[in-house]
Amino acid sequence: MQLLPLMLQAALFFLGFAVPLSLVDINTTIAFVALGLTSFGVLFHISLVIVRAADKSCPYQTSASYLLRHLRPQFPSIVHSLKVNNQLHLTRVFLGLDENTHLVDLQCVSWILWTSLDKTVHLSTLRHLLSIPTLDGIEPTLALTCFYIFTSCAGLRNNRVVIVQGWEQLAMVSARCLFRTLEHHFSSTDPRTPSVLEDLRRRYNRVFPFNADFRGLPYYFTMVRIHAWAHRHQEPRDVRWDNYTPPAQEHIPFARHMVEVAQEEYQGRKVPCWILRFAMHSLSQDPPSPASVIADCLKIVAIDLDLDASKITVLNERERVDYFSSWIIQRIRTMVEANDPAPILFKCKTISALVPHAVFLGRLGQQEMVDAISLAVKATTDGRFIWRCIWPYTATFFAEPNPPSVNLIVTLASPYMLWDKLQDGMAVARWADAASEVPYTEQVGQNVAEALLQIVAIDSLRPHIPLNTWALLNNNPPLPPGLKIPRYSNHTSFLFGRSGTTFSLAVKKEMEISIREDFRGTNMECHRIDLIDRLEHILGQLDQGLDYFNWHHQMINEYHVLRAKREYGKLREVLREVHEGQ
Repeated sequence: MQLLPLMLQAALFFLGFAVPLSLVDINTTIAFVALGLTSFGVLFHISLVIVRAADKSCPYQTSASYLLRHLRPQFPSIVHSLKVNNQLHLTRVFLGLDENTHLVDLQCVSWILWTSLDKTVHLSTLRHLLSIPTLDGIEPTLALTCFYIFTSCAGLRNNRVVIVQGWEQLAMVSARCLFRTLEHHFSSTDPRTPSVLEDLRRRYNRVFPFNADFRGLPYYFTMVRIHAWAHRHQEPRDVRWDNYTPPAQEHIPFARHMVEVAQEEYQGRKVPCWILRFAMHSLSQDPPSPASVIADCLKIVAIDLDLDASKITVLNERERVDYFSSWIIQRIRTMVEANDPAPILFKCKTISALVPHAVFLGRLGQQEMVDAISLAVKATTDGRFIWRCIWPYTATFFAEPNPPSVNLIVTLASPYMLWDKLQDGMAVARWADAASEVPYTEQVGQNVAEALLQIVAIDSLRPHIPLNTWALLNNNPPLPPGLKIPRYSNHTSFLFGRSGTTFSLAVKKEMEISIREDFRGTNMECHRIDLIDRLEHILGQLDQGLDYFNWHHQMINEYHVLRAKREYGKLREVLREVHEGQ
């Protein structure tokens, strides 16, 4: 914007020289007189520029004088650059522009956004705002302006935030500008800032209620952080990641924010689960997240494993990834060598956050992290603790063939796979290959049996189970807790033709006596009596007839009532039998 007068002056000078040249053939005297006056004007203007560049207090400063004053201290480095590289790096010269340049830019941005109603002008101006390196001297009301522009592009439909078709780019840029101006205002000392932020929070809450859903937007992370601030939540603790893959320009600053929170507020303490969930989500992305995001997430994990992040010197992205990975692997091995499972169990969610990234590295031939996690699992009496947290990401374990180093993790995680949603026979085959390559232990056998029973219950997946997988059950592995789920009862007969009779009979017996075991003993007497009373009440309501349920539940018919009476009646009789036998 400040170069406009300079451009006009240059055009005037060129015009002054072009007119005499065009008059040479018509009248030489007039041409020389015009040329002399133009040259005198040029020399006079140059002298004014030099004087203004030399004296900062001189009035009527021009763009050329600002430029000369800025370049003067850099002349030696420019000459040296010319000697060494034979080229002038203009980008380096102009990186340190005068602070007044940014201030004028911000004033122009504010003026344009307030006065223009054109969406295209708003889009280009906001993009320029994102490119300005610093926001020092910004008007507090600029955040309100960005919010108004965003709300003009967005609306609510059943508490779901939707964007007006054709204005997606403007909504995205305005949301990022809003967040950037908010971040600046949080550390601003301008006395007007608190009142403006409070007014912005009040206006935001009128438009976007607490349960507003921003899922599906390409700037989901940004809006979640703004939403958490507007509704006075310290951090976005209840983010639902689902299958959301953020763009790099949003993912990188969000990861940096998360690691700063972990370092400043949880150094030497347990990092909360909502930060670890973000780390796990980012480390499980396919294709992988940017290197800086991976480094930040590994740093979060390292901080929870008692790394003193304040002593780490500044490294580049690749070096940070290698450093934190090596430190974490060594830390896990140290915990295993201590022969105390308690610290490992205490850090179960932290170790779980590494599993998707470890599988990814294992496929690349880097098995150190996989080996460290496997050692941690073997060092505990119950390795199931580590897999409960990663079930949303287990589908990625079967997306492609795995090397032998990953087979143990794939086998142990298989019971937490959502087989009924996956419906993928190839995944069953890859699971079976992994299970057959892993040395047998009771823990492996238990997890294989549980995954196998889940697959058997799905008609489309049952034919894909290889025969050699059934042979693993001949080792009579411990019965997994999942066998008490009623949905397996219809498929126990299928086991008699595929597995050893001993295991099949054990399964059937476990299902038949599980309820008696759960409610047996004098310490369960009050629970038995309470449950029997509740069942009596429910059966009494069922005996009132179908009209009661037709009035309260339109979807319930006579079949449901008779089935409920039969099942509740069986449960009551079993409980009475157990209670009377005590």
